[in-house]
Amino acid sequence: MISEKSGVAPEGDFEQRPTRIALGLEASLVIAGEHLTATVLDISHRGVRLRVSEALIVGETVELELGRSGFVMVRISWTNGNEVGGVFLDLE
Repeated sequence: MISEKSGVAPEGDFEQRPTRIALGLEASLVIAGEHLTATVLDISHRGVRLRVSEALIVGETVELELGRSGFVMVRISWTNGNEVGGVFLDLE
């Protein structure tokens, strides 16, 4: 609940956004067997923000290749032009 006086939610009434690490790391996405280029803009323990070469659809599941770390499944949760955000499915 937001306080009418301050316009700010009291402590404990919202989930804190996880710490994000800025990367600028080149990566690749695999969607239905097709490889697309992407740049990992930032990452947290829950998800990732990417710059992509082609439009993606909210709700779409993609494989994100993170170099030697291998692949991780990501569900796209938002899009804004060529930037998208996704959550790691292995962590849900």
